[in-house]
Amino acid sequence: METKEKTLEQSLLGLGLTKSEIAVYFVLLKNGTMPTSDISKLAGLPRSTTVISLENLLKEGLIKYFEIGKRRSYLINEPKDILNLFSKRESEMNLKKIEITKAIPELESLYNIKAVSDIVVEKLSGEIGFKKAYDMTLDQKTGGEILRFGLSVKKFNFFNDYLKEYVQKKNKKKITTRLLLPKDESGLHLEVKKDDKSDLRETRFLDPNVYNPQGNIAIWGNMVSFISWDKEFHIIIVKDKYFADMMRMIFNSIWG
Repeated sequence: METKEKTLEQSLLGLGLTKSEIAVYFVLLKNGTMPTSDISKLAGLPRSTTVISLENLLKEGLIKYFEIGKRRSYLINEPKDILNLFSKRESEMNLKKIEITKAIPELESLYNIKAVSDIVVEKLSGEIGFKKAYDMTLDQKTGGEILRFGLSVKKFNFFNDYLKEYVQKKNKKKITTRLLLPKDESGLHLEVKKDDKSDLRETRFLDPNVYNPQGNIAIWGNMVSFISWDKEFHIIIVKDKYFADMMRMIFNSIWG
């Protein structure tokens, strides 16, 4: 490849074109009007890749086509139209610069909060995220405590085998639990109460007209987890002493 062609290739790469798109462009630049099959052959690309490259070059305004029957033939626009691509990218960068400039104050605010309080937030989802959130409550000293805002027993019917193992590990470390649940008209909540002793747990019940969430919250050490009880299980885990202490005070106020 000649030096000028290499320079042009590097420039086009810098503008966001792929090597495949550049190969297609050079084939048309050197050979004039051609159908897709011939372009694919000369560019040394699979037909599917050639088709995608042609569509992208059309969007960028670097090539055009005409149809004879059902067959398309492609040709480049004037080479100077490459300058339009430079102008387009320059405008896009200017817009991004403006957007980022506007966002700087908010980013600095978030940075300052992180610097002062050292808050760590982790987002998880699905079964793996659910289990990780529960397992993290075991990463505390023997004799620790978990405060949990629970949800209706009817809704809590997932991962039974895992939860049995979780309780065994929790008991082994003598980690106790205080649990708040909404009452259930069918009386299922009372069945949970029966396992309190074996689970090292104390359970109390709240009026479902006041408290009947679609998720649960756990507080332990300097950690708080929020689990949204939807199809995917969306979880947020916050590590921050002040936040955990605040949630602990809220729990204790309700606990009475």
